Amino acid sequence: MQQVDYRFENHGSIFLCQPLNGAAKDNLDQACEGTDDFHIRWGDALVIDHRFANDIAQQLIEEGWVIE
Repeated sequence: MQQVDYRFENHGSIFLCQPLNGAAKDNLDQACEGTDDFHIRWGDALVIDHRFANDIAQQLIEEGWVIE
């Protein structure tokens, strides 16, 4: 069984992309670095507009990350 790296939580108009291990958290931190005006974090999770959640999930899968 593969370890899950990210959990996507549907909260209606937003999704939370929650990293579930250290490598995923480091990846998310690096991806958001220098973009303080362009993203919102809720704890360790990235807040995503529902319109972009599928695209971001697909990009993570293409990069080899496992999501649920």
